[in-house]
Amino acid sequence: MNYIFINVFLIVITLLSFSCSPEDGVNGEDGVDGIDGTSGLPNGIGFLTLTGDITNEDAVEIIEQSAGIDTHTLLVSGTTNLTTLNIATISTLTTLEVINNEKLENLSLPNLESVLDNVSIENNNALTTISFENLTITRSLSIQENTMLTSVSFPNLSDGLQGISFSQNESLENISFPLVRAIKNRLFIGENTNLERLELDNLETIRSMVIRKNKKLPNIDFPNLITAEGITINDNDMISNIAFSNLNNVTGTTLSINEDVLTTINFDQLNTFSRLAINSTALLTSVNLSAAQDFDQLVLNSPGKLSTAAIDQVITALVHITPAITEATILIRGTASAQALIDADILRTGGNVVTITE
Repeated sequence: MNYIFINVFLIVITLLSFSCSPEDGVNGEDGVDGIDGTSGLPNGIGFLTLTGDITNEDAVEIIEQSAGIDTHTLLVSGTTNLTTLNIATISTLTTLEVINNEKLENLSLPNLESVLDNVSIENNNALTTISFENLTITRSLSIQENTMLTSVSFPNLSDGLQGISFSQNESLENISFPLVRAIKNRLFIGENTNLERLELDNLETIRSMVIRKNKKLPNIDFPNLITAEGITINDNDMISNIAFSNLNNVTGTTLSINEDVLTTINFDQLNTFSRLAINSTALLTSVNLSAAQDFDQLVLNSPGKLSTAAIDQVITALVHITPAITEATILIRGTASAQALIDADILRTGGNVVTITE
């Protein structure tokens, strides 16, 4: 048997030598400690590692003998022959790491409900499917550099998250967290070159969001996000529409969008921010900022310019906000209508710097 199985076997033998005697029948039915009364540890070992050249059959045997309610850490690392891992006996872990497994294709922990610290699934070149259908709580989730990964399922993961990171999963098409309402630290979605859908429809609060270099992502929509500290969206080649229809407050200094084909953007409830910068090489035809009031800089000098209608949309909204905007800097590129020029002068009279260049 391989290295890890020998390790586990030695641990089992060592523990049994201390805990078992012919008269001892606490955990067994025939006087011998064990899950079935004859072998194994009754509640599993704390730190369970699968590594080296173990096969699927080896993994099943190790899990049967060593996984249980006392198992707090599961490390699956550097395996060369393991292709499928399905562990149904574990419901709670402190740490889960699945890293650098050469042939692992399927990963399933159907009864896992909570991971108190971190879930890391990284650099598994053959991994295609991840399913943690009953996982409700974890501190952080990192899924990176799994080149063949096409599907992930976390349908019940909800609150308590510090961070979510998906990066360099070249085949991943969909990321969905339907129940997540809060991320206390950062959401990072980067360099997933085939990603087409990003869904966190119930997300309400987040500290930081970075979405970058997802080459096939066509739009971004966070319909229930209310507050954030910072948002950065850049270099997603196909994004044409961005919507944060309930975002009210961005407390930090970063609210930056740089996209090549962006044409419409909706921040219709955004009231408070420090600096909003939007750049697109395409013509911006709709920019909804109808609630913008408390801000320092609004930078819309996009290289693709704003359409005349979009400039009217922005300037009309800003001039009619009550109480009136003061001491703000507003930079816009595009051809303004006569009415927009009149309204820009009203904003300047109120103590704002307004620059419109063609």
